Amino acid sequence: MISLVDIYTAIKKQIVDNTGIKNIYDAEVSQGFKRPCFFISLIVDKDDNETVHLKFKNILVSINYFSKNKTQLENLEMYEILKKSFSLPLQIDDRKILPFKISSESKIDNNVGFLQFTFWLKFYDNTYFDEGKEEYPIMKDLDVK
Repeated sequence: MISLVDIYTAIKKQIVDNTGIKNIYDAEVSQGFKRPCFFISLIVDKDDNETVHLKFKNILVSINYFSKNKTQLENLEMYEILKKSFSLPLQIDDRKILPFKISSESKIDNNVGFLQFTFWLKFYDNTYFDEGKEEYPIMKDLDVK
């Protein structure tokens, strides 16, 4: 089962690996953060049981990038890096989930200067009802005579 912590950790790793920026915050701080940096928010839109064993999840991922010099050019360059980083399937635990509906908005007003980059993750997952269920080894070869 994929948790929100698993998703957050995978996104954080993807950002650090592709940008080299390690200043990543999980809650928006109005002051005292070091630029350049990222803020990551996960918003659960749906977490519905489809069957006893299957659950559908729809999660909005919002990444806010605060550029060093608060310029539009820095934001556009970061958009290209993030778009390339999240256009491929995202490795979350033992699964790969493809982000979709990637969008962004760059804001340069009141000397703030940041880029908001968003995408959706939609996937099916096991329900909690499967936990503790006895597991059997996977059959590898079958000889039929």
